[in-house]
Amino acid sequence: GIMGFLPIAKDLPIAFTKMVDKHRKIMKHTQGTIEGWTLHAEDENRVRESTEQEIILLHQPLKIYIRKKSREPMPQHLGLPPQIYALGPCGVNWSLNPPANTLWVRRFGFHIRPDFASTVHAVTGDELDAAIANLGDLKATARLDDALKAYIAISRVKGHQDLRIAQR
Repeated sequence: GIMGFLPIAKDLPIAFTKMVDKHRKIMKHTQGTIEGWTLHAEDENRVRESTEQEIILLHQPLKIYIRKKSREPMPQHLGLPPQIYALGPCGVNWSLNPPANTLWVRRFGFHIRPDFASTVHAVTGDELDAAIANLGDLKATARLDDALKAYIAISRVKGHQDLRIAQR
């Protein structure tokens, strides 16, 4: 549930990798975008003085601010603007030798991952700005289930100009 290397950029689409806040309905697979972050003071100074377009931080961000993607309002979190959630780092224990589980390591990070693709089930009921719908093998005999998935995939965008269809 924690990525080894996590790129962060404003407006990066993300999905949560575990249930984070049941009250605010931030569950596994909940989608959002990165709005900003609070950095460690040392990294804040390095970023301010850097002329590079990319920088590798020396410390984890203290918080990553995420705009939850949802039509329903989210209860306010820490006095932040609506739909914004402040996600802090957490630790997860990993066994180095399953199933014996005698050697453990603790890994720290954030329960999010970049989210550039979704399943048809995940976008059911959503409206997307644009989409590439993978409709499978052109030579395969379509089943009813395939037709329903295709309908959902192509009906998530406002118009044909926002849709690309991938078939092999």
